[in-house]
Amino acid sequence: MAEPKKLHHIALAVKDVDAAQEFFVKNLAATVERPKRVLEAERSVSVFLSVGGIKIELLQSTDPEGPVAKLIERKGEGLHSVSFEVDDVEAAAKDLEGKGLRIVGKTARYVFIHPRDAFGVMVELHAPD
Repeated sequence: MAEPKKLHHIALAVKDVDAAQEFFVKNLAATVERPKRVLEAERSVSVFLSVGGIKIELLQSTDPEGPVAKLIERKGEGLHSVSFEVDDVEAAAKDLEGKGLRIVGKTARYVFIHPRDAFGVMVELHAPD
């Protein structure tokens, strides 16, 4: 398997990405790494922050039927996923599927391990930036 090299980022599902960004900047001295952008395929908007050298992605749904909105509806705001960097996303996904894990949300840049296969946490494997 393409072994994880490091933590890539932690993603949080929030109802208001601007309010969440303001909280982290004002209270935890976060800096904006990547400004707000629309993720059409995920039906969400995303902002990347850096807090103490750790990247945090804030995700807000743009569609009440989108996956982020559904997650917040079920569990409330909070952890969306934990992302690890791997050199070869495709090889990592193939290896994990071979081990019986369910892969969801597959793209060339990232894949997710289904939360039911990872103790309730959606784990993302992400290509290097």
